[in-house]
Amino acid sequence: MEDILEVVKKGSVEKVTDFLNGLDDSNKIKFTYEVEQDGQLPFLDLLLNRTENGDLKLQIYRKQTHTDQYLNFSSHHPTEHKLSVMRTLLERSHCLVTDNEDRNQEDSHVEAALRACGYPKWTFNKVRRQIESKRDKKTRQQCDSSKPPMVVIKDVTFKYFCVIDSRMLSNRLLIDSQILGLHYGSKKMTSTNMIAIA
Repeated sequence: MEDILEVVKKGSVEKVTDFLNGLDDSNKIKFTYEVEQDGQLPFLDLLLNRTENGDLKLQIYRKQTHTDQYLNFSSHHPTEHKLSVMRTLLERSHCLVTDNEDRNQEDSHVEAALRACGYPKWTFNKVRRQIESKRDKKTRQQCDSSKPPMVVIKDVTFKYFCVIDSRMLSNRLLIDSQILGLHYGSKKMTSTNMIAIA
């Protein structure tokens, strides 16, 4: 099962889904969709929020059944494995969450969850230093490199998103369904629905 995020004009969701389901004659591939509710759409481990002014805001998403159970610090695993659990959770927050207040709230949530799993204070300090060092090194490399940096929108790298490339779809579908591709220069989506097709 794959997840795809696509932005389409309101009223075109069924048309796009029908077209995609019609591409495979064997009917072994089935596309379904989920439409945003109250301006929100969970996609993978992100919650996409459409703000009142049309901006897109990203937060970390956890299902209601999520238990915050992570590798216990007193377990018989190498310390580096335990630190990598923390590093992964904190880097996810810093790379994906768009709002500083939401990022601070997520970091507090991660810290509380890991403290409940027995992680001592020194582990947080060590991992935060590692993250800052890695970020500084990456910034220096990008400044020294002749290659253009990755496309970043509001300090968020969309590396987890798999987006249907509108160039792969036929012109007929583009005209009939009025698909809007994600436009990297603008984050406004006031006349569209966000859908996730799984």
